[in-house]
Amino acid sequence: MKVLFWNIRGIGNDDSRTELSNICRLHHPDLVCIAEPMVTFNSISATYWDSLNLYALTFNSRGTLAPNLWLLTSSACADPLVISISDQQVTVRCTFDHIPSQFTFVYASTSPIKRRDLWADFISLRPQTQVPWMAIGDFNAILGAHEQIGGGRPSQASSAQFSNMSDTCNFTHLNTSGAAFTWSNGWRSRGRTERRLDRSLCDISWFDSWPHSNCIALPKVVSDHNPLIFSGSRVLSSGHRPFRFQSMWVQHPSFRETVTHCWRNTVVYGCPMFIILQKLKALKTCLRQWNFSVFGDVHNRVANARHNLSMIQQRISTEGINNDLFEEEIVAKTTVMESLQMHEAFWKDRARVKWLTKGDRNSSFFHAYARIKSSSSHISCILDGNNLLTDPLAIENHIVNFYQTLFCSSFTPSCIDEVCEVIQPMVTDSENDLLSALPTDEEIKEAVFSLNASSAPGPDGFPGFFYHHCWDIVSFDVIQFVKQFFQSNWLYPNANSNFLVLIPKFVFLMLFNALFLRIKLLLYLAVVSQIVLALFQNVSMCLTKKTRGGNMGVKVDIAKAFDTLDWSFLLRNCRWVIGNGSTTSLWVDKWLDKPIVDVVGATEIAPSLSRTKVSNIIRMGKWVIPFIFSSTFPDLTKEILEMPLPIDEDKDVLIWEVSTSGVFSFSDGYEIVRHRFPVKSWASIIWRPFIPPRYSILVWKILFNKLPTDDQLQRRGIPLAPICQLCHKNSESIDHLFL
Repeated sequence: MKVLFWNIRGIGNDDSRTELSNICRLHHPDLVCIAEPMVTFNSISATYWDSLNLYALTFNSRGTLAPNLWLLTSSACADPLVISISDQQVTVRCTFDHIPSQFTFVYASTSPIKRRDLWADFISLRPQTQVPWMAIGDFNAILGAHEQIGGGRPSQASSAQFSNMSDTCNFTHLNTSGAAFTWSNGWRSRGRTERRLDRSLCDISWFDSWPHSNCIALPKVVSDHNPLIFSGSRVLSSGHRPFRFQSMWVQHPSFRETVTHCWRNTVVYGCPMFIILQKLKALKTCLRQWNFSVFGDVHNRVANARHNLSMIQQRISTEGINNDLFEEEIVAKTTVMESLQMHEAFWKDRARVKWLTKGDRNSSFFHAYARIKSSSSHISCILDGNNLLTDPLAIENHIVNFYQTLFCSSFTPSCIDEVCEVIQPMVTDSENDLLSALPTDEEIKEAVFSLNASSAPGPDGFPGFFYHHCWDIVSFDVIQFVKQFFQSNWLYPNANSNFLVLIPKFVFLMLFNALFLRIKLLLYLAVVSQIVLALFQNVSMCLTKKTRGGNMGVKVDIAKAFDTLDWSFLLRNCRWVIGNGSTTSLWVDKWLDKPIVDVVGATEIAPSLSRTKVSNIIRMGKWVIPFIFSSTFPDLTKEILEMPLPIDEDKDVLIWEVSTSGVFSFSDGYEIVRHRFPVKSWASIIWRPFIPPRYSILVWKILFNKLPTDDQLQRRGIPLAPICQLCHKNSESIDHLFL
């Protein structure tokens, strides 16, 4: 089933009719809606519509004005029935593939007030509609600023009304392939505006009947609107049903036994790559059979369990309760609950919702989310040069050919050596060894366990939790596989395409994890100081909620604060921890409570003394204090002798004394430069987790007299009559409105 909608902006000219003919001959739509034709229907020759295998079904009604919605249909549309007509929409019911469905075609008014009548039409149709329902057209409204480029700020009221109608009618806004914004004003650069005015909406029941639905925005040629092609089918045109690993499997007692038996009894010879790929393929077949025999059809299992419980309870109501029926009812209830848990796990896996820790009992949310995700997960169109491919088989062949050419190319670039000669080496030999080193067993395990447990299954069929639960079974083969994959330069020319398709997801994660981790380690030492400096120079930090009463208002510029900062403060809060003493100056550096020169009160010391290190008074891991020093400074000598020395002669370490970790943090820097303000006693009252932030912000603005009331605007030079819009008597001020 295919539907074409196009705001054609005039069909009277030859170019528009030619483009419409091209679209119809290429896509063969079953329903065609032309918006804003700007001519009468009779002005177009009947032979034109005959050539497209289309005939008029109905038009919208606009009183004395000519219709601006033409609805045409092909012979494939069975039993068309007009349900509703107004000046902004036409709703019909048709049958395709023995499935009755409802279609609403829209050309909304440019006036937000007039569009309210259209939203009312939708809401009135909702309780009358018992079949799958979709709407398509030019809604002349967007959901927010994310659906617009350029132009002024969209009306929040208009967006809210559009959104409320969608929610009330249980509509989902289907993603549109091709152009993201379906209308533009056509201006070159300055003043250009683009918006997503044309779209398709589907209710929840639509995805039950037409699970594979998509909407494509074709290129704009003769109109400022993109034509929309909507297609819906019950099954994909090509391909086989993918293997789906279910999270509920790992909880079954026989799961590990099945995986272990299959994995260890699949005898394959060859390289580790070939071995694990063949074992994964064998495990797919094994788990399919195991799932069928152990779980069966999860959906039928719920229905059968409910039916069985209902029959037992009917017998109890007619025959009376006895011990046997009582026990049977308990078992039947348990079976129903187990079946519901399986059903919930099934739909949660299909939906792949990561942001819910525990869902409602098999709620319709998971059903809807999974169906919507499934409908948009397949590729509905692809651009091959200037040719837009929409046929599934053509798309499949194009993708296969692309990757076969990419990975099987025998092309060898020339002049590599000459190019390399003019590039300055930036990676040392030791760094190169680190980058090219094989990952360790622990690195491989860490990469595998970093997979999201409920992630979408990769080409191998198994999501993260399979490897998490079965690591002790598959770890040897996985580790050998990954290591050989690295040794073989990852992907090599003339690689077998079947091999590439079956590469498990964890391998790609391992590749990029290992590479990025090593690059990050190399870059860290080189850029960490610049990053910290940039943060201090560019980040402005707010006062705390308790000191300011909120997190708005005065800000501290870190760069300016550091310009005026006494850097001796930083030095006073650092101290050397003595290892072998070779780095620390005996007299100048702070390695005791204070530098020795500060203790003895010396304003300056001889250059020879400044070069003296703490290591000069350490011998064989013990303090050796010269007599002249100990006799002159007995208190210092006692403090030094009480300081323990490390058993191993480690290097001296400079620590930040203020923190328990000894490491200077960004928060320490903030504490240094920020101003101190008294704590507001009322701040903890308005800033509470259970109070919505917008209410807290409103109270904060009231307390600090920051609301744009009429009296405030007057003080800022805006000429207004400060009259309260509620009482029309007093002037509008914060005190009047809230107190």
